[in-house]
Amino acid sequence: MTYDRRSVLKWLGASAGAALPVLPGMPTAAAQDTVTWKAVANHRNGAAWSHRWPWLLEEIKMRSNGRITLNVTTVPELGFTGQELLRALRSNLIDFSDVVAGYVGGEFPAIDAPLLPAVFKDYPTTQKAVAAWMEKVVAPAESIMGGRVISSFNYNSTYLFSKTPINKLDDLKGMKVRTFSLGLVDYISALGGEPVSMPVADLYTGLERGTIQAAVTGPDQVEGQRLYEVCKYMTDLQLGSSPAYVVVSRKSWDRLSADLKKVVEDIAPTFTERGWEAGQINNKTGIDLAKAKGMTVVTELKEEWREPLKKVAKEVVLAKWAKRVGDKVTKDFNDILGPIAGLTI
Repeated sequence: MTYDRRSVLKWLGASAGAALPVLPGMPTAAAQDTVTWKAVANHRNGAAWSHRWPWLLEEIKMRSNGRITLNVTTVPELGFTGQELLRALRSNLIDFSDVVAGYVGGEFPAIDAPLLPAVFKDYPTTQKAVAAWMEKVVAPAESIMGGRVISSFNYNSTYLFSKTPINKLDDLKGMKVRTFSLGLVDYISALGGEPVSMPVADLYTGLERGTIQAAVTGPDQVEGQRLYEVCKYMTDLQLGSSPAYVVVSRKSWDRLSADLKKVVEDIAPTFTERGWEAGQINNKTGIDLAKAKGMTVVTELKEEWREPLKKVAKEVVLAKWAKRVGDKVTKDFNDILGPIAGLTI
């Protein structure tokens, strides 16, 4: 059964303390030895889907002897944007979900730390930062995340996909650019661009119609959204990565028997490993396809841009993020991520 967007969002909009109504035909979870979970992936594009979800579906079924089954849908198929998922987990509307950090930073500003642009120098450094931040900050925040954080992954590194070339940083001035996190909003604004919030599913239409002139996204969307048809240029501007977490709703987790909890816990490390492999696969596959389709691809930052972008990161992006999160989380950044990033706030 499918539900229209208004019905689902009405559910999500219910107050946290209120009992949620049951949509007709939707099964309710119960304490039992066999479970079927409603699971949500961000989309079905690229290796973040193909290298992770088919493996997970088979592995969890095999290890649990068929006692855990995942019924998977995606954010676009639900008519969501991805910003609703923490509320959906807290309400137990869904049991298991990918949560893109940049999509929920408005609700949980601390989650943005490892994806702040121009802060972490490369992919391995970002992976190290996400692991540390997940352990110390994200996973303990169950009341916000909606449940148990069991894994992390990365969609890919992010680039600027534009209709016109970026030969100098001033070329961004006045350009309408799709962004997906508050840190990117601050970064693009500081460089003179005009940030526009837009779901990934709308990128092709937005670029084709001129609603935006550029988009911050990953190489997985070269194929996923056929960006090569509406963009000619792909440029490294130290825009960071697009990390995400995998969360099991607290109510769903608590209803699992001890041996099924162990099944999920035992799968998590390999699921995480595959998730970070997926980001590297997406990077290579997308960059290769962009070149094959005739796009101009610049994946090495211009040396003359390095210091100006680092200055924007420290004086604008980190400074504004610190105001959003407050003194305690700022101290956490300095203590946990400062040594990894090589800078503090």
